[in-house]
Amino acid sequence: MDDATAPVDAQALLAAHRTVMQVECATVHQGDFAARPGDYAPKVRALIEAGARTTAVAYAKALAMQREHRRAMRRALRGFDVALT
Repeated sequence: MDDATAPVDAQALLAAHRTVMQVECATVHQGDFAARPGDYAPKVRALIEAGARTTAVAYAKALAMQREHRRAMRRALRGFDVALT
């Protein structure tokens, strides 16, 4: 049994995930949210509003970070058949 270390800044990856989630949530709900914002719970409304304010550059950087994380994890796990946490 060998150990592998995840080559990741967990806080940065979490921030990137949040950015992607906010933008994609805002995109999916754009029409309904514009017509009926009161139908959304406050936390969901805040998520959609944050996504709508996010710049394309910030979204692109977050997606790039996710892609790099996937590549780094593939490299770190190369040669392993099973991952146990």
